[in-house]
Amino acid sequence: MNGTENSIKVVGKYLRELSVVVAGIAITVFSGLWINNRNNEKDIQLYLENIKLELQNNLEDVYGTKEYYDRAAHYSDYLSTHQMQNLNPDTLSQYSDLTMILTFFTYRTSAFDMLKSSGMMRLIKNKNQVMSIWNCYDALEFLKTINDFYTQRKVALVEKFNMFETGSIKQELLFGFFANEMNKNWVKFFDIYSKQIEETIAQL
Repeated sequence: MNGTENSIKVVGKYLRELSVVVAGIAITVFSGLWINNRNNEKDIQLYLENIKLELQNNLEDVYGTKEYYDRAAHYSDYLSTHQMQNLNPDTLSQYSDLTMILTFFTYRTSAFDMLKSSGMMRLIKNKNQVMSIWNCYDALEFLKTINDFYTQRKVALVEKFNMFETGSIKQELLFGFFANEMNKNWVKFFDIYSKQIEETIAQL
């Protein structure tokens, strides 16, 4: 009987010691997971803060380019609603600088590229937020593409009239370029996508 009792005590002691070890391992594992999750959350927040700053800087460039298209759209309205002989010299002078301006638009992607390469994007719980960020950078690329197209067309027209060689660009030679619907459409694009970027920034 004593042998049985001793065996029970030995088994019981072993189970107690085992449970302590298992509990210790569990605590260590869960603590490690919790710390790892906390670190991941901090890293994600840092990435998102950098993206927010980057988008804000990009948005300032969007605003700057949009100012040109705002004025070009007003100029387009004026030219398309008045006969050539009725164009007012004073009004034309208000838009004369647009003839000489070549618009260039670029945007930054460093913060976004860092997030993509880090592998942290898959850990962001708010998938709508992730999609909004992607859409912003897609929008920036689209704006760059249409701005490049616009500038190339303008340069081609200037070259056609050999205005680079003379060192001056005659305003009347670009009346047709500014009177078409492209200027109005482009300002709409910049307006739509600048608002999209603003909304995304507000969510970050």
